[in-house]
Amino acid sequence: MMTRIIYVFVLLSFLLLASCDESKIESEKLESIDTLSVIENKIDSNYGTEITVAAIDTSVLTPKEKEYLKKQDEKKDRVISYENNIHQDKLTEFIPKSISGYEKLPGSSGRMVDNDGYVVTTTKGEYVSGRKSIIIDIFDYGRKPKIHNVEIYDNPPTDLEVPTIKVEHRGAKGFRYYDERMRYMRVEVLLKNRYVIIFRFNRPDVEREQALQYLDLINFENLIKLGN
Repeated sequence: MMTRIIYVFVLLSFLLLASCDESKIESEKLESIDTLSVIENKIDSNYGTEITVAAIDTSVLTPKEKEYLKKQDEKKDRVISYENNIHQDKLTEFIPKSISGYEKLPGSSGRMVDNDGYVVTTTKGEYVSGRKSIIIDIFDYGRKPKIHNVEIYDNPPTDLEVPTIKVEHRGAKGFRYYDERMRYMRVEVLLKNRYVIIFRFNRPDVEREQALQYLDLINFENLIKLGN
């Protein structure tokens, strides 16, 4: 009997210790995730958003805050070149003005720049009809593209919860899939190893095989010509 009590006590102690360790790990994760936003809020509230390191008494800042400001200054001083990309304002012109049966919502466009100055321009169009919607994304990775997981356009992903179908259309290659449970369909293609075009359908009213026809709403020929 005493042996059993000791065993139970040891087991409970182990579980308590494991729980504490897990909480500590989770806490560290959350702290790491929240660090940047804390730094941003602290600096922005004290000094405003348009400020440089030279204008701040850095002796009151932590090393992380100093590093954050330094990176912000470097970003402001960096000249972003569009010589390899179609500017996002021009890219927006390839978003269809309308889709039959749908209302067009205000679109958006922008750019993504990595630490090396590599630019990706992007534009988005969204159309709604009741509970149905179609969302179009166009990404221009430039003349010297660095596309993450580019191999999926030759070999569609197989680790999704639904099967993917390889597709080719007017020189573009990629895949499509349909999630019947979520009533969601996606068509994603790569054109000229540079442009990624994505159509997302929520509650689609089109047959899966006909989804590729929506790609014809994008003028591939003019897109390629403008990017040359």
